[in-house]
Amino acid sequence: MTPPRSASGAPPQGGATGGPAKPDPRRLLGVRGWSGVLAATVVVAGLAGCALSQVGNVGPDLGQGYIVDAFMVVVLGGVGQLAGTVYAALGLGVLNKLLEGW
Repeated sequence: MTPPRSASGAPPQGGATGGPAKPDPRRLLGVRGWSGVLAATVVVAGLAGCALSQVGNVGPDLGQGYIVDAFMVVVLGGVGQLAGTVYAALGLGVLNKLLEGW
């Protein structure tokens, strides 16, 4: 026998299956479905592109320096570790500023 399904076709969250209810992270952020996540991603990427276009000329190599810095921050801070990422960003920013004159 298959477990009961909700109106959307997904298995119920906890209760009927015997496990604890797991909240949907999208609902915790106030987003209703994957289209809301996609829309938020598009808005943030558009704002970042607009801000970056004010710094220099728009071209194929526009964000290369930022990509390397962002990759270093994520590697040093740890993937999925928000506090580590913040500390790594602050540390690399201060180090970059100190070494800027050389």
